[in-house]
Amino acid sequence: MQTAGACHVCVCVCVCVYAVPASIQRSDRELVVAEHGTAQLPCVAAGLPQPTVSWIKDGRLQIDGDTADADARYRLHQSGTLSIADVQV
Repeated sequence: MQTAGACHVCVCVCVCVYAVPASIQRSDRELVVAEHGTAQLPCVAAGLPQPTVSWIKDGRLQIDGDTADADARYRLHQSGTLSIADVQV
């Protein structure tokens, strides 16, 4: 129904949300590091939105994107790789 001097507009909006489940590339490669050397533990994670990488040992959080290690032995790189300095037996 159209009224003189009036205009009716119908707008349709479609919102598409894309999400890709996170995936982690596993490695069964053995890592050998000299005592007091630095270990590099890579973590290749992908997804949309980008997954957050956290490293846990014995059920306790070691480091994630929001924490820093007090003695700076642990370092989390943007790639997800964990560096552990001064490795000890």
